[in-house]
Amino acid sequence: MVFAAPWALAGLGAALIPILLHLFARREPPTVMFPATRYLADTARLHQRTLRLQHLLLLLARTLLIVALVLAAAGPSLPTGGIGSHAPSAVAVVLDNSLSSGAVRGGTPTIDQIKSAAREVLGRATAEDRLWLVAADGIPRQGDRATLGRMVDSTRPSLLRLDLGQAVSAARGLIVSSGLPGEVIVISDLQATALGPAAGTSAVIVLRPQETVIANAGISSLSAGSQPWGLESGLATIALTGSENRSVPALIGIEGKQSKQALVPVGSNGSVRLTPPANGWWALTATLDPDELRGDDRRSIALRVAPPARVTWQPGDRFIAAALDVLAASGRVGH
Repeated sequence: MVFAAPWALAGLGAALIPILLHLFARREPPTVMFPATRYLADTARLHQRTLRLQHLLLLLARTLLIVALVLAAAGPSLPTGGIGSHAPSAVAVVLDNSLSSGAVRGGTPTIDQIKSAAREVLGRATAEDRLWLVAADGIPRQGDRATLGRMVDSTRPSLLRLDLGQAVSAARGLIVSSGLPGEVIVISDLQATALGPAAGTSAVIVLRPQETVIANAGISSLSAGSQPWGLESGLATIALTGSENRSVPALIGIEGKQSKQALVPVGSNGSVRLTPPANGWWALTATLDPDELRGDDRRSIALRVAPPARVTWQPGDRFIAAALDVLAASGRVGH
């Protein structure tokens, strides 16, 4: 049994009032018997059993009346037909389809388990409920359970990062604005980087896949340093992120023209020096061996290769000559 206004159950304490009044009413002063009143006392004793039964029935009726009024105010409901039947309420489902939901565990993508749980939650809604769906883009979408169910079916892992704290805060605001009792349902793999503080007081229920967290190494950044590169060579730097203290091989290349492999520690950087094939725009690409989470195993950036600019200056200009001598000594310009 569920209640639309469970706070009203505190009124059940009022059911003690008739019982206390009955107990206080039973207190009688001492009775002194006189011979002349003995006959009357015997007659009253014959009716005491009837009066006691009437008092008990009256006490029971008063108590049950108070209990019934309190339960009616709390709005009880019972599930029927296998689907939750309840008073109108507001439900905001936060579906975490950020990049980590693309991980494959035991041959099943995490996003499939998250979507299955979301469909089950929406399937318990009624036509009188107000429903919202909040995905990784942070945009609340309102609709009935059929409309939001189709949105869940079309959801795919996203490159966007979902801040669960901000999403819960926004969902709580929606519930408050609806004027209905409700709760926030968070369905997520609970990556540590997604957790954050949340505002509001509405109830939050968190659903998480039961599988253990998988090990993953991903490319967090790829840099070509100062551009443009010359035809001699340039330095490409890759940074890896992950939860394990290990090193993984990374392949860094220029559109397949030249590739080099580097063993890069997870959580640190690695660099290789590459020689571009010709002047122009190229794609500098870094890849890792595929793991359970595929979305962060490859990254590409634009690389510009151009000949050095030619400049002339007057030999008599001492300041320009001194500056160019410093640049030449550091390898930034050539004669």
